[in-house]
Amino acid sequence: ILTPELAAAIFQRPWKNQTSKLANLLAMCTGLRAGEIQGLRRQDLGQNCLYIRHSWNYDDGLKPPKNNEQRTAEIVFPELMGALIDQANSNPYDEGLEGYVFWASIPGKPCESKAWLADLREVCKEVGIKDPSWVTFHAWRHFFATYMHGKVQDKVLQMATGHKTHAMLQHYANHSRLEDINELKIAQKSVFEPILAQVVDW
Repeated sequence: ILTPELAAAIFQRPWKNQTSKLANLLAMCTGLRAGEIQGLRRQDLGQNCLYIRHSWNYDDGLKPPKNNEQRTAEIVFPELMGALIDQANSNPYDEGLEGYVFWASIPGKPCESKAWLADLREVCKEVGIKDPSWVTFHAWRHFFATYMHGKVQDKVLQMATGHKTHAMLQHYANHSRLEDINELKIAQKSVFEPILAQVVDW
């Protein structure tokens, strides 16, 4: 797993592709899966949050998220939300609310996440990871879960990541309380602010 120091170094560096950088930043700060990021459309951008209604994969296209469970990803950093809105607005295909945030070179589909991983590994080499083959895009999900663990109650972390067991569903009754969301936001700020403070180009 990457350390916060390495993560800061990774995002301090210039990336050849800003879209890849943004997708990686989003994954780090939210624990979203690659397919959930690919599946984001303009209609999923809320005020300081994302509505995770779909996931994308190459074989099935757009489908419900894992476990068929929609959720909300809190975005506590205005720069990140602004960058996502700019990215959505740059979609050239005039697809309205259906348009993908991370659009591809052809209309009606999002860009492939393997480009995000290739660019991440390239920057990893630049910061001194000699063999970054162990670094995966999914590693950001582990990063999020690891560094948020202990800062929030387990049920709040499960609400954020969508890691839900049946017992957890029963316990949590499928709704999130305001206090839980506030707890999550405070923890996100404490974990990710030191890293994002060093990001110069959004």
